[in-house]
Amino acid sequence: MYRSLGNISSNPNIGMLFLEYEGGRRKLRINGQAAVSEDPDILIKLPGAKLAVIVEVRDIFPNCPRYVPQLEVKQSSAYNPDYGYNPPEPEWKSKDDLKDFVPKKE
Repeated sequence: MYRSLGNISSNPNIGMLFLEYEGGRRKLRINGQAAVSEDPDILIKLPGAKLAVIVEVRDIFPNCPRYVPQLEVKQSSAYNPDYGYNPPEPEWKSKDDLKDFVPKKE
């Protein structure tokens, strides 16, 4: 919702948690410094992206799974972009109180 990108501009320190839903169900934590990029050489590799987040990694370590519930992916989201697929616009982007802040889909 563009909120994280604004947060990165204010404070580039980030923590990311990656969850493996199937198989070993591993959890991985990555901490680092993030920057927002409009580099077309990067964006061409990311279907549907208008901006990219570049992370300079500081720490990588397994995360304790104690509080992570067992989850199952039953269906991919229709909003996931891919080459040759134009996902629908999320409903939240058309809310009256956000229309002045959210760019129109091209």
